[in-house]
Amino acid sequence: MNARTILLLGIDGCRLSITGEEGIAPHLSRMRAAGRLHGMTMVPPTLSGPGWASILTGSTHVQHGVTGNDFIGHRLYSRPDLLSRAFFADQSTTTFAAAGWPPLIDPNGLGPVIHQRLEQQWAGQHRVIARDGETHGYVRVDAEIADYATAMLAGSQAADVSFVYFCDVDETGHLYGLMGEEYRQAIGRVDAHAGRIAAAI
Repeated sequence: MNARTILLLGIDGCRLSITGEEGIAPHLSRMRAAGRLHGMTMVPPTLSGPGWASILTGSTHVQHGVTGNDFIGHRLYSRPDLLSRAFFADQSTTTFAAAGWPPLIDPNGLGPVIHQRLEQQWAGQHRVIARDGETHGYVRVDAEIADYATAMLAGSQAADVSFVYFCDVDETGHLYGLMGEEYRQAIGRVDAHAGRIAAAI
C-alpha cells in the first residue's frame, strides 16, 4: 500500500454556500475547515456528464468528447480517469470506485467515465460498486453506496486511490429547486454519509 491515500468524494449538484449554513452539513464543514479550497471553472454545458468527465479525467470537454448526459460521441477510452492514471503510474496501486449514477461507472451504460480495467479487478487491485439510482432512487442508492464505501475504505484493505459519488442532492435540486427545505435535507443526508466515510478512514 502506498504511504499516501486519496479519496475523491463527489457530491453532484451541491451548492458550497449552503453547506456552510448553520447545522446543515457539519461533517463537510469540518472537512472544508481542515483542508484547502480550490476553485475550478467549468465551461458550458454545466451538466453532470461533461462535468464529471472533466473532473475525473482532467480533460476538457473537447478532449473527452462528452457534451451531454447522453455521452454520444465520447472519447473516454483515450482519456484515463484519476484511478487509472494512479495505477498506470505505479502498478502496485489499489483503486476503488462506487457510484449510483450508471454513466460514471457501469460498463453496460452510456460511459463509463471510470475505466473498467478488468485485469486489475480480477487481481483484486480495482474494486467497483455500481448501483442504479435512476431506477431505484438516489436516497436509497446513496445510502447503499455509503455502506459499501464505509466497509471498503476501513482498515488494512482500504484502496490507495478511491472515488465515491453521491447524487441525492442533485436529484432533489432538480425536483424541488435549490432554495427549499428539501434541498437542505438532501445535503444533510449526504453529509451524514460523508461523516461515516470519514470516520471509517
